[in-house]
Amino acid sequence: MIEKLIERALRSRIWVGAITLAVIIVGVWSLARLPIDAVPDITNVSVMVNAVTGALAPEEIERSVTFPIESELAGLPAVEDIRSLSKYGLSQVIVVFSDRTDIYFARQLVLERLQAVKERLPQGISPELGPVSTGLGEVFMYTLLARDGSELAKKPEKERLTYLRTVQDFIARPALKAVDGVAEVESNGGYKKEIHINIDPRRMDNNGLTCNELISGIESLGENYGGGYIQEKGEQIIVRTLGRITGLEQIRNVPVKLNVYGAPVRIRDVATVKEGHAQRLGAATYDGNEAVLGTVLMRIGANSRNVALDVEKAVERLPLPDDVELRTLYSRSFLVNATINTVTKNLMEGGILVVAVLFLILGNMRAAFLVALSIPV
Repeated sequence: MIEKLIERALRSRIWVGAITLAVIIVGVWSLARLPIDAVPDITNVSVMVNAVTGALAPEEIERSVTFPIESELAGLPAVEDIRSLSKYGLSQVIVVFSDRTDIYFARQLVLERLQAVKERLPQGISPELGPVSTGLGEVFMYTLLARDGSELAKKPEKERLTYLRTVQDFIARPALKAVDGVAEVESNGGYKKEIHINIDPRRMDNNGLTCNELISGIESLGENYGGGYIQEKGEQIIVRTLGRITGLEQIRNVPVKLNVYGAPVRIRDVATVKEGHAQRLGAATYDGNEAVLGTVLMRIGANSRNVALDVEKAVERLPLPDDVELRTLYSRSFLVNATINTVTKNLMEGGILVVAVLFLILGNMRAAFLVALSIPV
């Protein structure tokens, strides 16, 4: 049988060469599209549900937020386990599905159940799904720093970190999130900028204003409303209100009520308006100092090396301010390239060793080389 196969191969050299070439082409094409990673991702199929709970205590979070969500998700098909975490400011529920479940189908099932449980949660709490990523999805990490010698570097730490966090949230994060294969870009450290309206109870009482009236007066702050259109001389003139806020002074001048004399009571009459920051539940450090860190999470099933390389290219194109510097801390491409180099080195050394052994056995370098060609093919 083997002799006939060898004889036919020798008689049809052109066909054998063509088939070999086709196998090589298909192999190279498949290798170029093969997902490559440094370590295998054996994470189970899971969907994370996060809910920001504000200032509620952990016991209250567990009773009024975590337990209703966990109970609603318990009856989903293909669910193997449900874990939950309740701590200050956060309620987290993780639903683990069987390995054969499609991740996007699982997320759709969870999302449908969350629509039903929202009405039973405290007002203002809206659970959201976590990113389509796993614990091994961190492919790129970076930090934003003030350039040495710039005016930003001379500012106080809190003001500098607030500015860097604003750059991260409104420039770096949206741009990197648009890269193909990226599921989410997490932000850590710094101070998240907010506008604080600090009321004065005495001035509120003097103007006959309650907190509910003040809240209702500023709830629509910054919103735009349409008023239809006016037809005039064959033209349509669109009527609208422009509620865009461009400065703190506009907020201070917003009227919230008319006093007994018919004069408007403005926010500045009962409160002070200033820039502040959200309460922090953690911080990030770099080189011993507080910093702003960003972490790029890869989408499940994506090629980690390609995603990391694409993120590196996107980082070079970021329109950062002149006084801000982005410094790369970690890229999965470094680890993957090192792993590829190790595998390549081992394969080459193994191939050379095979050729040497075949030469010693066959006593013919040409025959040893031809037999060794079957390894890469």
